[in-house]
Amino acid sequence: MTKSLDDSLFDTDKSLEESPEVEWRGMPEFNQPDNAAFRQIIISFDDQAGIDQFEALLGANITAKTKSLWFPHRDKNNVVDLFYFDADDTDE
Repeated sequence: MTKSLDDSLFDTDKSLEESPEVEWRGMPEFNQPDNAAFRQIIISFDDQAGIDQFEALLGANITAKTKSLWFPHRDKNNVVDLFYFDADDTDE
């Protein structure tokens, strides 16, 4: 007798289950640094002249699409180009 596709995808056989501690054994430790802002404020402007003055004071480039900025300036993390791999798994 063969199992149907549904039975094999959602097999609830207790012998296949492992505890998280067993599944994650040997994995590297992961620590997420806290990159949250110390404080955030909302600043409102009456007109474009106010934005221009504020931009000059900060030395920032504020465009119509600017929703937030860091002071002092903080570069964005480019996570798209990051790759993580185990040195033992390389083909070299």
